Amino acid sequence: MSEVKDFLLSYFKERFDDIGDNLAGVDLIEDGYIDSMALYSFVAKLEDQFDIQFSDEELLSHEFRKLDTLAKLVEKKITSKK
Repeated sequence: MSEVKDFLLSYFKERFDDIGDNLAGVDLIEDGYIDSMALYSFVAKLEDQFDIQFSDEELLSHEFRKLDTLAKLVEKKITSKK
């Protein structure tokens, strides 16, 4: 598992016992894991952890809603800054 996926799983497992080990299909908003208030804190933590910045468009994209696609987005941003 990648560093990004490990971070995401760890972050949500600390807060939710039922997240499981599988990122596929977990919708952060629809499944109730994050709300608009928690989103700000979560984004700040991600940006700090991986030294990246999200655009407003990325925050509103479908990629940001699901853990598996979010992991890919973060990995892509890390790769593109090298």
